[in-house]
Amino acid sequence: MPGAFFLGVTDAEGRIVCNTLGSKPGAYAIADRRYFQEAMRTAAFAMGDYVAGRVTNQPTIQFAQPIRGQDDRPDGIVLTSIDLTWLARNLSANGLPPDATLTVADRNGGILVRLPDHEAWAGKPLPPAFLKGVSENLGGVIDMEGLRSRTRLTGIAAPNGNDLDGLTVAVGLARDASFADIDAATRRGIVLILAGALLAFAAALLGGRVFIPRSGACSVP
Repeated sequence: MPGAFFLGVTDAEGRIVCNTLGSKPGAYAIADRRYFQEAMRTAAFAMGDYVAGRVTNQPTIQFAQPIRGQDDRPDGIVLTSIDLTWLARNLSANGLPPDATLTVADRNGGILVRLPDHEAWAGKPLPPAFLKGVSENLGGVIDMEGLRSRTRLTGIAAPNGNDLDGLTVAVGLARDASFADIDAATRRGIVLILAGALLAFAAALLGGRVFIPRSGACSVP
């Protein structure tokens, strides 16, 4: 699985049975992790939040798939950890527009990926004003201050009802870049309007001089 650096299996109590790092059975437990609790409760795929791996201590987001037992009740889970640094590199390689920002946060507002400056932001909580802005404008596009207090045109998305429920993605674009084409078209329109007005004024002035006799040339009967 691309980006996965850890795979493991637990029992129904959250105790590790085996993993790709060679930990002994029962060496540690993950019963306190949200993804484990969610997978066991729903018997369905579950996603965690930003954490430092219990064994690797690396910043990660983890996913769990329940192992079905008798009566469809889970006997444990299979879990994998995704390297957030790999994820940031992968998203960066997809080609954001110049001067754009990308912020991916978990359900608690913890930053999973931040472009640019991923290493400086990963794991930190979203600032309250930014969290409020994205929470109140899911699915919308608004002007709002980014993490570095620069106002950007920001599109906000949050998957609902699927395996990525709980993630929030915000893409910010500098207004100058966002509206460059619109502004250029507006400027052309303004120039054309001004040119038309000047031509109309010149035509009226010329017509007045040709068709309206000067006052000194008028004769009163």
